[in-house]
Formats: sequence, structure tokens, C-alpha cells
Amino acid sequence: MAQAADGAPIGNTVDHGDIGSQIFKEVYKMNFHQSAPREKGAKFLTVMAIALWATLAAAQQGSTLKSFTITQPFSAGGESATGTITLTAAAPAQGVTVQLTSSSTKVQPPVTVSIPPTATAVQFAIATSTVLVNVSATLTARIAKTTSLACSMVIEPLQVVALSIPVNHISGGQNGMAKITLNGHAPAGGFVVLLSSPSEAIRLPKNVSIPALGLSTSFNFGTKALSGGIYTFIQTSDVVTPVTVWGTGLASSGWAQQYGNASATSQAVSPIISSPVQSWSYVAAATVTTQVSIGLDGRLYFGCSDGNLVCLNPDGTLAWKFKTGGGINSTCAIGANGLIYFGSSDGNIYALQATSGALSWNYSNGKSVGSSPTITPDGTVYISPSSTLTLGLNGSNGTVAFKSKNGNFRSEVKNKEAPSGAHTGSPSLPG
Repeated sequence: MAQAADGAPIGNTVDHGDIGSQIFKEVYKMNFHQSAPREKGAKFLTVMAIALWATLAAAQQGSTLKSFTITQPFSAGGESATGTITLTAAAPAQGVTVQLTSSSTKVQPPVTVSIPPTATAVQFAIATSTVLVNVSATLTARIAKTTSLACSMVIEPLQVVALSIPVNHISGGQNGMAKITLNGHAPAGGFVVLLSSPSEAIRLPKNVSIPALGLSTSFNFGTKALSGGIYTFIQTSDVVTPVTVWGTGLASSGWAQQYGNASATSQAVSPIISSPVQSWSYVAAATVTTQVSIGLDGRLYFGCSDGNLVCLNPDGTLAWKFKTGGGINSTCAIGANGLIYFGSSDGNIYALQATSGALSWNYSNGKSVGSSPTITPDGTVYISPSSTLTLGLNGSNGTVAFKSKNGNFRSEVKNKEAPSGAHTGSPSLPG
């Protein structure tokens, strides 16, 4: 509480460094040295104080808070985030002081930040602490008692956010490489990540360590030679990444789609048996109207004129059937994600679970689909329902990623089982 020369209180004042404080003191000195009674002096002082604050408020009207943002609203504990405060107009001659508060002790902004004269914004660092679970915090920026804005952020535990395998189709017996990435920097003692796979075909180190202050690390893993390939995965406690291990037998010949691959080379990647011997036969309920696609697990898939897509086990026994609303002339393609794709004359493009035949998604084309799909390494499914249309569908959910009104066929084959004018070729891509 400031006091006059004779010790009488005159009320709260602002900081001495504030221009208002200086004006306030000058006004009081002018009044104190006059011979007017104390009562009149007090009234005069009060009126002047009110006028002063009105003047200051008017001066600040052009520099109120416009926005408060955080560039890393989701940050790993221990990382630094960056906050930005913007004014509606340039700061006045005395600058603008912004007070900052946080609802959590795990997020520590500076107590105040200053925006210098004529500037319209300021950036500042926001410190965070390590956490074991997600912690939400609300940060509030305020100019005196006039305007305030709030901004939220979430602090996460340090964890793996990516497990990438550049080449996730590996021949059995060969080595692979993977990379682990964290959502923040490893602490002083490093960060240990545990690894596992449900398949014995993947030979992993038990764990890998990311060194202090590191964001990522790479490691090698081995695979086991197999007669038939498998779909499997490598996982940490936070992420799962699929891996395909190719075998050495016919089940791993790479004949998982029409013409063998996305470039339509019609070339097998495994030796062809020179003198094959029949092991079994299967009698379908209707005419087989497509080529046979072979999965890594040795299962065989083909379509029939009665609208059924048939899956056989490696020993020739029936695994499952999936019924569509029309005949199937589209040779199915088997994706590395465990889905199989094909078209039907009922106007739909289907994606089924290869293991069970359950429907994952379907895309309605509206017209008979006789073209066979082609799968690219990124998982996009290309199919040409007509000679003037090629679609690229997201293999995971069937959404359209690409659409061209110019068909791109390796060949345009008219099939007597297909409706008149239906195309049963397969889109091909440069090798």
C-alpha cells in the first residue's frame, strides 16, 4: 500500500515501472502541494485516477489478445513445446505484458512474456515433465484483467510411434531391417523397446535400445526358410507392423494376382516343377471362370459362374465360399494385408478376409466388373471396370484414391462367360 508523505494511504498503485504509476504519482504530488483540504484533495485524486485508467484502457484497446496457439499440442513428457501469442494490433509504446498460467504442474509456461513496442506477436518455450499416462493441461494467457485466451495441450508418455520395415516381403532364410521411432527424445539412460512376433519364422532380438537423446534406431532381424510362406507381424507394446515371409514352394511363387505381379510379367519367382504329379482334384459346383490365385499359406482362390468365390486348402479340401450376386470373371488378387480383392458381374468390387472369407468392404461400380485387380506395393488396388475407366481403391477401406476415364489394360479379353462388352483384363503398371 503506497502512502503519502504524512503516512495516509492512497490506495493500490500499479507497478512503478508502469506508465500509469508515473502519471499517478505526478497527479498526487500536484494535489499534495496545493493548500486545498485533504477531503478535496482525495476527491480530486480519485477523479484523476479514474480518468487515468480510462485513458490507459483506451490506449490498450488496439492491442488485445487475438490468438494463442501451441505448435506441439501433443508432446512427449520432457519435450519442449512452442507457444505463440498474437495481438489484434501492434503493441503500444510501453509494450504489452502477458501473464501465463497452467492447469497442470506437468506443463510449465513462463509466468509472463513481453511483447515489445510495435510488435504484434511473441513466441516462447513451454517446458513439460515426464508422465506415465496422458496428462491434459489448459494454458491461459491474460493481459492484466482485460482479455484472456485459453489453449490446450496433452502430454504423453515416451513411447514408440512407428515401427517401419522398408521391405516387408522377405524370402525365408533372408535378413530384414526395421526402424523404431519414438515420439520424443530418449532420456539420459536411453530407452529400451521390447520386441516380439507370434511366428517362429521371425527371429528377433529380445529388445533394442535407443541411445540418450535419440529419436530412433534401426535393427536387423532374421527369418526362417519355409516351404510355404506366411503372413505375420512384428510388434512392440505400442505398434504392430505386418511382415510377409516368402516360402520356397508353389505357395510362395508370387502368383497371388493375375499375370503374377503389378507389372504383369507373367513370370514366376520360384522354379517351375518340370514333371508335375497330380495330388488331388476338386469338382466345383459351377464352371470355374477365373484363373487360380495362390496365397502364401498354400490356399487357392478362384471364381465361378454361379457367383461364388471359392477358397481351397492346400490339400484340396474346401475352406470357404463367398456368394456374390452375379458370375465372377475377375481373377482375385491377394494383398499382403491378408485381404483378397475381385470384381463381380453384380457391379461390386469386393475385399474379403483371406482366412475366413468374411467381407471387409465392397465398392459399388454400378456395372459388371470383369477386370482383375492389380495391387501395388503401397497397397492400392487398381481395377478397370470398363475400357474407359480405371479405379485405384484404398486396400484397407475401399475409398477411391485414383480415378481415370482412360482405361489402362495390359490386354482386353472378351470372355464368353462375361456379359457382352465386359473387360477381363488387368491394369498393369511400369516395372
